[in-house]
Amino acid sequence: MKTEERTWRAVTVLIKCLGAVAVIFILAVGGRMAYQFGYHVFAQQPLSDPPGKEAALTVQEGDTIKEIAEILEADGIIPDALVFCVQERLSKYQGELQPGTYVLNSAQTPEEILQILTGVSGETDE
Repeated sequence: MKTEERTWRAVTVLIKCLGAVAVIFILAVGGRMAYQFGYHVFAQQPLSDPPGKEAALTVQEGDTIKEIAEILEADGIIPDALVFCVQERLSKYQGELQPGTYVLNSAQTPEEILQILTGVSGETDE
């Protein structure tokens, strides 16, 4: 009986230890992912060095930032559509997109791209 009880106790301790290790691992991985996401949101780094890659973008009335970000990511202007959406949400340009046709470059920072898309800086070809 005592051997069975010790075995059961050892198994219980082992399961608790493995559970604790799993929780610590999940927290570490989650923390790292959150840090990397936050870094990319606030780093304001362009996708590439100058001269970069140019692409034309037409913004129409009613286009959402998510739609625009997905197009910019597909065109190779920004690295991550979700990060760009969060950057727009946290910026002073939130909800200020102006319809028009814009020429954007992968060497521009997200801040510069948002300035252009809101008409604060840059040219539009309407």
